[in-house]
Amino acid sequence: MERTHATDAPRTVAVIPARLASTRLPRKPLLRETGKFLLEHVYEAVARARSLDAAIVATDSAEIADAARGFGARVALSEGCADPTSPKALRATAGSIWRVPLGPWAAEGRRVALVAHGGSTLGQVDLRGEVTFLLGAERDGLPDEVERDVDAWIPIGGAESLNVATAGAIALYEWRRQNPSE
Repeated sequence: MERTHATDAPRTVAVIPARLASTRLPRKPLLRETGKFLLEHVYEAVARARSLDAAIVATDSAEIADAARGFGARVALSEGCADPTSPKALRATAGSIWRVPLGPWAAEGRRVALVAHGGSTLGQVDLRGEVTFLLGAERDGLPDEVERDVDAWIPIGGAESLNVATAGAIALYEWRRQNPSE
């Protein structure tokens, strides 16, 4: 789903976090009730966003990486994730992990961490230019050791929190509002 600009590097990238360790619905990203992985439905919806240049599935699971590669997604394995070349991972992916491009993740521009509490409200944060939004897992949030330039939260009324997908969509909307000519 990559779009090209004057430069080779994508400018606006959606990172879709996918983990197997869901406590409420085990193995959620790999459910296939409709014939497609639940993760594939999410990836396709993100790919339709006209304001994005690329989408990447970020995972700590070789099984999810293999499934995502199977439906054409780019995959990123974060530092500290399971070793994709371990014997267990190779068995789970039947060796197809060797076809998944791996590389370092370098955040471009300001790193804005979306957090549940604290920091500045998203509308007060300067999002002009290149920004990387950092979103954590729904229950655990973003680990403290993840480097960021600013913490931002989204004020909401009548609810305790937003799910990660909704928070990401609101952040992208706010980025677009502050960057109308991008």
